[in-house]
Amino acid sequence: MVKIVDGLNVMNAGKWYRCGKIIIHYDNLDDLKLNCKYATGSQIPKLPKTSISEEMSALLMGLLDTQELNFQLAKQLKDNEKDLLAQLMKTSGLSKQLNFTKSKIEPSRSDLKLRYNVLIGEIEAGNNSTIIVQELKAVIEKLMKLNVIEQSQGVDMIDELKDI
Repeated sequence: MVKIVDGLNVMNAGKWYRCGKIIIHYDNLDDLKLNCKYATGSQIPKLPKTSISEEMSALLMGLLDTQELNFQLAKQLKDNEKDLLAQLMKTSGLSKQLNFTKSKIEPSRSDLKLRYNVLIGEIEAGNNSTIIVQELKAVIEKLMKLNVIEQSQGVDMIDELKDI
């Protein structure tokens, strides 16, 4: 699509890239926005236009450029963006082709244990920012779900964090 401005300059209206059954507006990814539609041009109800992080933007640009998903980068996404990526893979129909499952981008037990130790070290060193405390709570909850930490012990740990 070409847009003519003042009769002299010609500008591209934007680039849409096919990603399975959907199309993604590539230029919006630079602006940290995810704008995707069905190939017919109609909006996808489960994937509204939304703001995304730089990591998600880089992941999607890499996917569109190389037709490969960077699982290491996907592991760095926040939980809500992991959910968004899973929905994008499901809607596009690329899950099977790219060998994508949400469990592949979830941190492993050893990753969570390591992150737990780092966050505990931060708090012991005196860094009790709300961001650190919230992340530690989330890590403890994930460790409880994986049965690495017993429920009662995890609840006690989270209660102790409320005093910080």
